Amino acid sequence: MLGADTEIADRDPNAPPRRRHADFVTPQAGDRFIDHPTDQWVRTNLPEELRQTAYRLPADCADVAVILRHVWLFAHRRSEVYNGRWRVGFVEHESASARQRRVHRVISAIYSGNVATMVNPYARSDGRPERSFANLRNLLHPGDVLVWAHHDRARGLRLGPRTGGHTHTIMSIDRDAPLIHALFGNQPLPRASGSRYRFTPGRRIEAEEIISHKGGRDLEFPQPHGRVEAVWTWTSDNATTLVAAGPPRAATRPPATRREAGRLTRHLSDWLPPLRTASPATLQGRLEAAVLEARATVEAGRSTPDLAGEAALIGQAAGQRLNHLDRQAERHHRPPEKELFDDITAMLATYRRAEGSSAPRDLARALGLIADGFATTR
Repeated sequence: MLGADTEIADRDPNAPPRRRHADFVTPQAGDRFIDHPTDQWVRTNLPEELRQTAYRLPADCADVAVILRHVWLFAHRRSEVYNGRWRVGFVEHESASARQRRVHRVISAIYSGNVATMVNPYARSDGRPERSFANLRNLLHPGDVLVWAHHDRARGLRLGPRTGGHTHTIMSIDRDAPLIHALFGNQPLPRASGSRYRFTPGRRIEAEEIISHKGGRDLEFPQPHGRVEAVWTWTSDNATTLVAAGPPRAATRPPATRREAGRLTRHLSDWLPPLRTASPATLQGRLEAAVLEARATVEAGRSTPDLAGEAALIGQAAGQRLNHLDRQAERHHRPPEKELFDDITAMLATYRRAEGSSAPRDLARALGLIADGFATTR
């Protein structure tokens, strides 16, 4: 990550080894014009998995969001699949070189136009993604991904065609300021560098502040069927708007099945069927996605008397499924899923602390019901 203390690599290929950047995978002509951190600095300050991906692979803005999630998942021996085919994180018995090739294939396919497939967006009760900063302000957390679209604004406030996009991963947030510190990748060469070099990926992680006068403003844009929607705009010309904001997709959200006032409405209990059919590889991700939806429900002020009961049922369903998986393992003379139990217990304890929440007391109570429901089944 480029910061004030980062050692910048010498661009001279004959520089001493301690002054060079990491050896690049699929080097490109434009690489020699971009500032990179020294390989020594990266090795000293960052995990090896981050070095092998963000700094050696040709990573740009959308890629860095995927890579940051990959590195976190790999450290926790978990994996996730986006868009049905892009697997990131840990794969048992996979070599380091095979893992690097796999991540390279994923980031070669992902760009700002489809990176939203890695996000479980914060949404309204009817399932429409929430795109208003005013409504998202209390929901955002470190690790959340912000996906943006650049538009041609030739039609005034009616957004023109999409011309590109950008992606941030939130590192920290001060809701009162508001102030968001975000990480991203970049294609840092100027337009004047020409088409040959213009889109050379930076192979680095950059940091940026998104603050109220630059990136905390909602504008109302016309939508189909005569609707008007408040949408978070990031740039001063109002041509960059939010596509989706939310945590990485630990599991795909199941469809809503219950109707209220004739309209399908999301409930936490929608997660019960996926939890009851989860495998050892998917149980923790599905439970985490349900927990994060419960968190968003509380922080959005949409808690209802049903939420407490549904939260307890979610925890119980996860615990009962783990018991079933243990019985299956026993029948096949395999050890029980103790490591998975420990990982889920630790995850629930972390979320239960409600650190950084905009509604810590109510959230701790709701997530405590999930954790207690899980614990009572063991």
